[in-house]
Amino acid sequence: MFSWHTLGQECSYEVSNDWGSGFTASITIANNSAATINDWQVKWQQNGSSTVTSLWNATYSGSNPYTATSAGWNNSIPPGATATFGFQGDGTDAAATILSCTAAGITSSNSTSSGSSSSSSSSGGNFTTLVLQEADGLCHVEGSIDNNNPGFSGAGFANTDNAVGSGIEWAVAAVGGNYDLQWRYANGSIANRPGKIFINGVNQADLDFPATSEWTIWNDSMLVPVNLESGINIVRLEAIETTGLANIDALSVTGLSPAAASCSGAGSSSTSSSSSTSSSSSSSSGAIVSLVVQENAAGFCGVNGTIDNNNDGFTGDGFANTGNNLGSAVSWSVQVGTAGTYQLALRYANGGGSARPGVLAVNDSSSGTYDINLTDTGSWNIWAIETLSVFLNEGTNTLRLTATSESGLANIDYLEVTGSDLSAGTCPELPNISVWLAGDSTVANGVTPCPTGWGKSFQSYFNSNVTVRNYAAGGRSVRTWLYDVQSTMGGDGECLLNTSNGTPILQSRWQTLLDGMQSGDYLFIQFGINDGASICPRHVSSAAFMQEYAMMANAAKARGATPIFITPVSAIACSGSTAVATRGFLSETYNAGSANDVDVIDLHARSVQLYNTLNFCPIPGGGDISATTGGAVGEFFCDDHTHFDADGATEIGGLIVEGIRDLNLPLAEYLR
Repeated sequence: MFSWHTLGQECSYEVSNDWGSGFTASITIANNSAATINDWQVKWQQNGSSTVTSLWNATYSGSNPYTATSAGWNNSIPPGATATFGFQGDGTDAAATILSCTAAGITSSNSTSSGSSSSSSSSGGNFTTLVLQEADGLCHVEGSIDNNNPGFSGAGFANTDNAVGSGIEWAVAAVGGNYDLQWRYANGSIANRPGKIFINGVNQADLDFPATSEWTIWNDSMLVPVNLESGINIVRLEAIETTGLANIDALSVTGLSPAAASCSGAGSSSTSSSSSTSSSSSSSSGAIVSLVVQENAAGFCGVNGTIDNNNDGFTGDGFANTGNNLGSAVSWSVQVGTAGTYQLALRYANGGGSARPGVLAVNDSSSGTYDINLTDTGSWNIWAIETLSVFLNEGTNTLRLTATSESGLANIDYLEVTGSDLSAGTCPELPNISVWLAGDSTVANGVTPCPTGWGKSFQSYFNSNVTVRNYAAGGRSVRTWLYDVQSTMGGDGECLLNTSNGTPILQSRWQTLLDGMQSGDYLFIQFGINDGASICPRHVSSAAFMQEYAMMANAAKARGATPIFITPVSAIACSGSTAVATRGFLSETYNAGSANDVDVIDLHARSVQLYNTLNFCPIPGGGDISATTGGAVGEFFCDDHTHFDADGATEIGGLIVEGIRDLNLPLAEYLR
């Protein structure tokens, strides 16, 4: 039997029958408290590839990890009583890890991991709570013991210095095993004051102390499950922020026979260092350590967004800021020596006004998924910590946190993993791909400094695994880009195509592009500026426009590439002080995308919005753009209202990048 406990509650897992290819097992919830508990819930993970096939005496959901709740009739458990549910599973490994065991009023996120089916029990001592105040067991305060804020118990409260790393230490005697720590505190500031918890010099967890609105209002912290050694243990609570800790009134320790100990009798060091701001790893196998993975460091694999540093309070180089869209993500890689349950802590800030939920997938969900709710912190400069327990396989594990709302994720400062034998993992290597561009002069490389299309500097937005191959050509409609087109209009209202043996003659650029395209590549298509001509060879009807887009998209898909349609970039045209839309073939582009299951980036709308953001209207001197037009608009455009200078073209390319992120394309993984 393997057990998991928190204050007043214990959950245990026991295998009743194991026949090699399958098993039956049960989980028992025991109420060790003095009051009835209700609405119990157990979350557990079967080892390896073993799965649950049926379950009785509870209702369950999930696909490893699983979550079980009561069957209704066994929802309430009186003091001293138990509730048990059983299940049958497939697989060669019957062992499991209980990730959490909760009930109304009793919660925690720690767990213990089972190795194989066996039986064990605790013996000796009583399950009691020790309360340490400003007397026996309090060893050291890096600050002062004060009594100026009413509501404390004992002789006063511990008030640490307002500095990173300032802390408080206690000495606790224990018989060894799992214990729950809880602090009574007051925090009259407007910001949370997080701290690190060290046991005998090893960081076991982080704990947030939310604001209590007044220094005279005292609250209890969340319960923190820890492992204490047999004998004397030094417990240290250490500030993460420059504001120091909250005021601490008392430390409560619940478990088997805890007692206040002599500070001088501790066998372990009573000091510790604050968390590293870059990736670090264990130096000795088996020791409990904390690995902090910062952005742009080993173990950080990427973000669908940017690394920013414009909001104070972050650690390291900055923070990961995902795009504001469903599916945007941050990913990491962690190497562990032993399969089991590990404690994760995410430091984040959310000033968006509402929670930003996400789901954490371990090893592409094959090792479990975990829901995370990153609540509002009140400001983008106020940072909080969200903790959870996850099951990691031996070896390299990839962790990907994905937004499940249109707002994206909160800003992520770092991921911290606590356990034994940890190190930063190697991120999956992205394959080399090409991004192919088909378009007109607003996309083409052009000349330096102008006119230049957005495709010329598009390479600068990607990492070295991407090669941008620009086949755009100035003055082309989609048909003159694809075919050898005559200057004669046919009876059907389309420009005639030159043929060879009855087959339209293709331009060499399209054939070259097709010959080089590989699976995993992308094809970006932007026409619609020259296609509206009334005379041949550039004239293209709406029907023909969509037909050619469909042909190009299907050709790309046949080669395993992903086509993307782009509406034509707008020219600059003003109505008073407002830039207005100028191009056609917008609905045709969207209709072609819908008909062929192709994503569309609306560059036309994005470019008009950009022109208004940059206050391009009215154009200096009135009239149209010319080579002598001054101001920001003159520097953005070349010598007419359509073509760009080099810097303007780069900004237009940035709008395409925004579209890539907003669509949450896999290509976003390649962005710098």
